[in-house]
Amino acid sequence: MSRSLINALFGVAAAMDAEARRNKEARERQAEIDSLLKPSAEESFNWEQEHYKWRLLNEDTGLPTCQASILLKHGEAAYWEGAAVLLEARSVRRADHAGRSVGLGMGIRVGHGQTISRGHEEMTVISQGVLTVTNLRLFFNGDKQNRSLLVGNIVSLDTNGKSVEIGMENHAKNMVFSVRNGFILRDIIEAVVDAAR
Repeated sequence: MSRSLINALFGVAAAMDAEARRNKEARERQAEIDSLLKPSAEESFNWEQEHYKWRLLNEDTGLPTCQASILLKHGEAAYWEGAAVLLEARSVRRADHAGRSVGLGMGIRVGHGQTISRGHEEMTVISQGVLTVTNLRLFFNGDKQNRSLLVGNIVSLDTNGKSVEIGMENHAKNMVFSVRNGFILRDIIEAVVDAAR
């Protein structure tokens, strides 16, 4: 076999190992996030069924208020509060090295190889805490970071059922809050934003 073919095979093997490692890390991160929000056995429920019941209950009556763990401003009412994990896309760079070396004796080695550096974004847990939705703001009180988002600055909302992604005016990155039922949280935030406009 030629040297370039051997080097190419080593490079392919290193790239496959790196990809498998990244996939494993992504699965572990998702499992960590899911475990943080996993309900106990007596709390297990069907998200779609809970969302449907919530919509039926609040279709005509508007949003019900709830108790809040934060101090509310004058004229402010809390509509939802629950456990949340704040996630943010962070740039990650990985360098993979492939090559071989040959010992010449007396502690001297000669080697040849290449390093491939790749960058990508992945969702990273920033903080765990409590998210409160009021008529004026969304307030996240976390163990590492706090965030206060004015309702009037929200420009986009999206959910996948487990989390809500919020786009804010004048913010380069969207904020993602992983919660037990993203559908209900999205509906509440949409109703609050619509009422504020």
